[in-house]
Amino acid sequence: MLSMFRACSMLVMLLSIVLLLTNPATAGQGWYFLLPPADRVFPALGARPGSTFSEMATKLMKEIPLSEWVVYRAFDTARECEAERDARSGWWSRESSRAVTGPSRDLKAAAVAAEQMTYWGMARCVASDDPRLRR
Repeated sequence: MLSMFRACSMLVMLLSIVLLLTNPATAGQGWYFLLPPADRVFPALGARPGSTFSEMATKLMKEIPLSEWVVYRAFDTARECEAERDARSGWWSRESSRAVTGPSRDLKAAAVAAEQMTYWGMARCVASDDPRLRR
């Protein structure tokens, strides 16, 4: 009976270690790629009287607490998270340029790409144990 108890205890301990090592958020050492809530950002970006996308984005980033942002993805390191953020915002930047300078010069597509570029540019990489996520 005692050996069965030890075996179960060891199994629970091993499973706990595996979960801690494979889930960075649980271990408090991961990084979250956060996006502001789209349902608050896009209406504000669309109705930006007298403001540029950048000005409105800056205002929204100050107004919306990180606890309300959406976790897009989790990473083990800040470097991985930042690389993903740069790749996403860079992609939309290139799409915006293509829409404006391409042969068809699609200004509607350029406006959508600029809005998306602003949105993805607002993304933040935050440590999973950052206290601002719990407010």
